[in-house]
Amino acid sequence: MVELELAADQPVAMVALRLSDIGDDDKATRVSYGLLNLSHRDSDEYPEPLEPGRRYRVRIPLKHIAQQFAAGHAIRLALSTSYWPLAWPAPRPVRLTVWPAESRLWLPLREPRPQEEAALAPFAEPEGALPLAKTLLQPTQETWRVIRDLANDETMLEVIHDEGRYRIDDIDLEIAARVTERYQYAYGNYDSVSGWTEWQRSFKRGDWEVHTLTRTLMTSDADNFRIRATLDAWEGDTRIYAQTWDETIPRDLV
Repeated sequence: MVELELAADQPVAMVALRLSDIGDDDKATRVSYGLLNLSHRDSDEYPEPLEPGRRYRVRIPLKHIAQQFAAGHAIRLALSTSYWPLAWPAPRPVRLTVWPAESRLWLPLREPRPQEEAALAPFAEPEGALPLAKTLLQPTQETWRVIRDLANDETMLEVIHDEGRYRIDDIDLEIAARVTERYQYAYGNYDSVSGWTEWQRSFKRGDWEVHTLTRTLMTSDADNFRIRATLDAWEGDTRIYAQTWDETIPRDLV
């Protein structure tokens, strides 16, 4: 857990924390992280805006993890006002002022207990269900690409998770699934943040085949989120269902 004494220059702000293990070669490995929408500093049910310039004391829990830091390694705590695209950024750029002398990093410590540990039984071999008998018909694909447009000062993260096409042999069923995600941001323009996803799924047995395609785009401005989405479903070459959405949702201190 991290306890911070801070002030913000905006009524809606977020603080993001990353706890890292810095090795002898100066390479950083993220150990854990935590996020807090500061309007939720006292309550998730009844959020309240910040008073710009006022000092607050807040606690941010980090994700639970067991980590052994090697002797000679450093522990680094990094703070930022955004963690895109893990979390949607605040509606406007934020400057946080932090008082380090009044802030704390709380790490649980497990002292060695050699006698107790020596008496523990070793773990048995892991057990699990047998994998399905299946035949790969189309290879899988997994990519994470960061694309920088230097002319427009834009960055896009593209994630592709393609499970390929495979057949479950016992029931002669072919399954395919592919998702593409794109997250974009133009530097200095908080209204440019967008998240786009496309899902494709299909099932096939013999002459029968069904297929679905969904596309979702989320954008925002200072006051609202906007979600536009489409859903199409086919049986064979016939489209049997289609629907579109265009929704505006107030940000409400997000």
